[in-house]
Amino acid sequence: MGRCRQAALFGVCALACARTAPGVRAPSANAIVTTIVLPAGFVKPPNEEVHIIIDEKDGGASLFDGGRALSTTTVLDNIPAQTEIASTFDVDSNYEWRGRVMGWPFGGDGTWTFDLEGEITAEFRIIARIVSANVTYAEGIIDSDQDGGPLMFGPVTRYARVLMTATDAGSGDAGADAGAGAVADAGADGGTDGGTDGGYGGYDGGYDAGEWHDDGGYMPWDAGPCELGMAGLVARGNPIASSPAVALDSNGGLNIVWTDTVGPRVNVLANRFEPWSGAFGDAGLIGDDANGNSDQAAFAVDWNGNGAAVWRQFVGNRTRVIANRATADGGYSLGRWNDAGAIDNGVGDAGEPQVAWDGMRNAHAVWLQRDGTRDAVWWNRLDLDAGRWLDPARIDTNVAGGNAVGVRLSVASGGSAFAVWREGAAPFKNVWANRFVLSQGRWDDAGPIDTGLITDEPTADVKADPMGNAIAVWANWDGARNTVWANRFDSMDAGRWGSIRALETNATGESDLARIGVDGWGNAIAVWKRDEGGRSTVWANRYSISTDRWGDAGRIEAIDAGTLSSLEIAVDWAGNAVVAWSQYTWMKNVVFATRYVADGGYWFDAGALYDSPDAGTATAPKVTIDWMGRPIVVWQQDNPGAGTTDIWASACR
Repeated sequence: MGRCRQAALFGVCALACARTAPGVRAPSANAIVTTIVLPAGFVKPPNEEVHIIIDEKDGGASLFDGGRALSTTTVLDNIPAQTEIASTFDVDSNYEWRGRVMGWPFGGDGTWTFDLEGEITAEFRIIARIVSANVTYAEGIIDSDQDGGPLMFGPVTRYARVLMTATDAGSGDAGADAGAGAVADAGADGGTDGGTDGGYGGYDGGYDAGEWHDDGGYMPWDAGPCELGMAGLVARGNPIASSPAVALDSNGGLNIVWTDTVGPRVNVLANRFEPWSGAFGDAGLIGDDANGNSDQAAFAVDWNGNGAAVWRQFVGNRTRVIANRATADGGYSLGRWNDAGAIDNGVGDAGEPQVAWDGMRNAHAVWLQRDGTRDAVWWNRLDLDAGRWLDPARIDTNVAGGNAVGVRLSVASGGSAFAVWREGAAPFKNVWANRFVLSQGRWDDAGPIDTGLITDEPTADVKADPMGNAIAVWANWDGARNTVWANRFDSMDAGRWGSIRALETNATGESDLARIGVDGWGNAIAVWKRDEGGRSTVWANRYSISTDRWGDAGRIEAIDAGTLSSLEIAVDWAGNAVVAWSQYTWMKNVVFATRYVADGGYWFDAGALYDSPDAGTATAPKVTIDWMGRPIVVWQQDNPGAGTTDIWASACR
């Protein structure tokens, strides 16, 4: 977790000092950790910006070391994942270093901690301002000599605290309503987006967006500092809302995509929860409104607030993979959606799409498509700078025969993409993988990454870390039963997959539904279901990047209920995790969840997220974690009284 000591003079709480976004280093020994504290009761102004200025103090010595300016890449470190640097950092004629941080980096306690790294050889001051429309709403200044002398970069991490004071500028007006926007028309086939504005919002066909609220039927995950906050209705089914997918944007907004009946067909809708208003907006139609029913929605958002959704839809006499994109609104929140359009080649039935972003403004999508004799794995890439999807390509070219099933996708922030799937002649299928190399603009040759015969369990899973490594997990026949195995792709070891490793020993039941999550350093947590004597249990194992070893598998819940399905995991950059699943108990399926806290290395007790007496079956949970390590779970749930299936969400607060 990095170095996180507390300064004796300032007494700064170092709660956030070790939180580092994917792809960004942990605080080094030669770092100054600075905490900004907002005044109590401060109201965030609209369109806010956080300005950071490092200025020489009283015209002192230069802010240079050997003639080299402050580094543009290492001066400001430990940026929260929802925060983006929007301006170029340089040293101006007055030897000031200026930066503009988009988003709202302050946590619920009104603090934000960041690191300074580089060369400062003089006394200096740190100035922090909250600005909106060129008006300063709060400012704090600290001089380096307030800590007993210049805050020189040395072998010991030092802490400075900036206590901000609010000005008379006030919090400002909320601004005019931007409008809901028109419903988008379907884009043409051929892999391009229509490129028009509109398409998000404007649909009010019976959807209750509502606020998240406590309906009195949930069970808290734990009694610690991060309890289950709310179980709330996201969308009332019309009548059946399903296939929920969830992603956070850089401003902490929760974006959800799902399918439901709109007019004569099942279509794709989206909504966004605004963290500062505490409510969802109006649900918007983002799908193709000119063709058949849609399902299998998947969704992802990049750090800049750009979104990409993909789904399966009946078009003519076959199913197609359709996509839509939402461009960032300029403030790192998901903006307006464009027109939907097909991104496959239209030759055979296509489905099971997956989508993910890299850190280079590209979204990757993979799916399965019939080629006339078998199901193959296909791919396409959204080039945001070009404003369109490229030509689709098949990525399982070197195959041994049989249908491909259960394709899964993960993309590293540096641009590498990994796809895994099952392939082979029934009843056994091997685990196959392929990697996209951004520098070459192409995929490698696909190949198996396991050994021996594999049972016909349909899916494997894969996750990439920021350095371009990846770990795949799956259930494998060990000669007596199905157990869970893993393989790791090492980008530094000639760019290849290693040897398979068993994640459980002495298993007494049948294991499947293996899932994997990876943190910002490359550590991983694998979870899976084990069936034992008519009941299902949830197990986990953790991989350490420092030792290149997996630990001992252990059970992470004590529910003792029936059959389990829809197991999902999300791991944040710091190693915190949330696991959710649907399990049969109390005469219906209920969504349960538990979470892992990396700073301490322990799991909390699992609990049902929502189970009021009138609640129906709950299935298809999806999970994510915000930049503060707080988990969010979204699922679909039957409402027997209303005859609908609704979308629900629960957040840890």
